[in-house]
Amino acid sequence: MSKKEVYINLQGFLANVIVESLTRNKLFEKHYMSLATCISLLQLGYETGAVLGHARGNKLDILNKMLSMQDMIFDNIIKDMQKSEKKRLDDFKKEHGGKPDTFADFIYWPLWESTTGLTLDDLFKPSGTETRERKRKRISDIIQKKLGAKVLPEEAQSRISRFLIKGLGFGSAFPELTAKMFKNVYVCKKNDEELWNITRSLGFATPIDLSKRISLPTTKWRPPTLKENDRKVLGTVAYYTSQYYPELLDSLDLSYYLYLIENEKL
Repeated sequence: MSKKEVYINLQGFLANVIVESLTRNKLFEKHYMSLATCISLLQLGYETGAVLGHARGNKLDILNKMLSMQDMIFDNIIKDMQKSEKKRLDDFKKEHGGKPDTFADFIYWPLWESTTGLTLDDLFKPSGTETRERKRKRISDIIQKKLGAKVLPEEAQSRISRFLIKGLGFGSAFPELTAKMFKNVYVCKKNDEELWNITRSLGFATPIDLSKRISLPTTKWRPPTLKENDRKVLGTVAYYTSQYYPELLDSLDLSYYLYLIENEKL
């Protein structure tokens, strides 16, 4: 069977890498994963697309040749996703009064809140007459019920694939904001570490937890920097391109990253 006969699009390939890297470390996730894990992976997928859009935003016409979307016919997928993510950003600014600080603010927490019906205020606001222990138990029960649902890996991969394309649109349309959002993760805000500690204690995986499990370089509890992500993502895209579109390697400036992979330097 030729490579073209087993072809998958670029975003599907990248999503598969994320899911496969995760399931190698957790036996049960070969069969299913929790919705909590899936939501975290959607952020990782969006970030992956944003990294690629930021790094190769001047080569969108070439990248577009490697993308396709089932049941959707676009002359230029990336431009359509740029419009979609501009609207997401505009909606965020209207709701929050400014641009997102991080991708967790922009992707993860809105998904988390819409799924659980809880907000960050629910985690931090005073309990009132409710004891701290009762509040923690109540919130934990909601999270377990809402986010404990089982998601098949192939379903998760399909959703991650779409978020990759959305992130690609965002990163290419807003490269400066993308770089700032990655940098902001390393600016320790007052509640950052407390927030991640709370989420872990309540029993669901965060993007930071998963970035460690799928072997991305991390610093303490924080996820990879934009530079670290650049090498990882561009290396993966270089491998994909060499298998399916070798004629595009040079035009995408990916030959160096393929060299790193072939010589086990990445």
